Amino acid sequence: MLGIQPVIAAEFLARESLFHPFILQSHYREVYLRLRLDQIVGNVKIFDRSSIAFLTKFMYSSTAPHFIRRSTVVAIRHTEKMTLDEKIALLSRLSLFRELSSDVVAELAKISSEWEASDGDFLFEEGSEGDCMYVIVHGRLRIVRRSAKAETVLNILQAPDYAGEMSLIDDQPRSADGICEGKGLFLRISRDDFHDRVMKHPQIALQISRALSLRLREDNERIQRQYLQLRKLGEQLSELRIARRIQLGLQPSVIPTVSGLEIDAVSNPAREVGGDFYDFVLFDYPARQQLGLIVGDVSGKGIAAAIIMAISKGIVRSEAYNHIQPGAVMNATNRWLIKDTDPSMFLALSYTVFDPSTLTMTYTSAGQPTPLIYHKRTQSVSYAPLNQTRIPIGCMSKIEYDQRTVSLEAGDVVFFCSDGIIEAKNPQGDLYGFERYECIIQEVGEYPTIDALAAVLADVARFVDGAEPSDDATLVAVRITGR
Repeated sequence: MLGIQPVIAAEFLARESLFHPFILQSHYREVYLRLRLDQIVGNVKIFDRSSIAFLTKFMYSSTAPHFIRRSTVVAIRHTEKMTLDEKIALLSRLSLFRELSSDVVAELAKISSEWEASDGDFLFEEGSEGDCMYVIVHGRLRIVRRSAKAETVLNILQAPDYAGEMSLIDDQPRSADGICEGKGLFLRISRDDFHDRVMKHPQIALQISRALSLRLREDNERIQRQYLQLRKLGEQLSELRIARRIQLGLQPSVIPTVSGLEIDAVSNPAREVGGDFYDFVLFDYPARQQLGLIVGDVSGKGIAAAIIMAISKGIVRSEAYNHIQPGAVMNATNRWLIKDTDPSMFLALSYTVFDPSTLTMTYTSAGQPTPLIYHKRTQSVSYAPLNQTRIPIGCMSKIEYDQRTVSLEAGDVVFFCSDGIIEAKNPQGDLYGFERYECIIQEVGEYPTIDALAAVLADVARFVDGAEPSDDATLVAVRITGR
């Protein structure tokens, strides 16, 4: 028994049902513990299926050595599907062997063996002994480095490519896992067989060194590109954090109290700054109060968009005190912004003035979704009539914005939303859309305004089902409570 090859010894012990660490003599136990499972499992020339089943059962038992990872019990299978000429043609295409003579490539083809693998099968594991290289005939091979917290995909190789080539020239452990994606067929070249051929054909070593040097340079270039991408991403994240602070600072800290109105607002920012903002302008006249409502969305993201938000908010507030009519406020805002902003950036904006004493609202919209009105008397919803000019602010200089006045009744609620509500997407790419928005507003129209807004956001959240929002979601509700 001592003179038998380790794999054959293990096979014998498994067949004879003697393979158990507590009853084996120390020599045979050591023989098994030093075996590489990828030399055993699935090799039909050496092991039959009952032996494989025995090993698999052992690997999942409490007696399995702690340093043998259970993921190594895989179903890679030895096969013979390729002719020698097909192997030669494949190896000749690899940069590793391209400059070798046809005779030498043929020698390498003769020592290669074919292995089939299924999706998720490990060809090799990080930390295991590197005793061979693999050439991908078809399928893909995912190169992965794992830690306790995450799995990092280093590369995904596909035919014709190769992996594990460093094992041919050194005896270092594997630096990563090699996992089959889908069904795969691979050629395996063992280090021992390769060294035998190098002794006969020394030029192989020179060619391998050149190819490895080229691959190392390519890896270094890829790492450099990834580093630059990560650094750029870090700069963008830093900019977005600054922009986020600017955006949050623009939102009103207090909802104003206006006699005859119930007012609430909410804005859920996306992971990236989307440009939404809202604000209130309070007009205290001797005989009555009026409320000006600003809802805006700046195109673009980052600090530039946040700065435009701040400028736009200041201009609209200032012009609201200079002009009574919302259309005039829009015209003045457009003249200011089109002079001083980047032509590629624009502002979707609506400005509405509520007058509780007359139960009216006068509004104009430039690219914002039309206000949706819940009518208490009929328990129905309808959109406010459209103003004629709806082009976003900052797009055209010679343009005049008009306005519309709508009569309301006590108990009616006017809902304003940004396109982040209407254009919210679920994982299948479907839009939340106007129809769902109208249905939920009709359902919650009788709720207190703060509860109604929460219910709308909850409905959107259910629809997107965990999908990452691509834009801010802003809602404002104003209920007419009476004169």
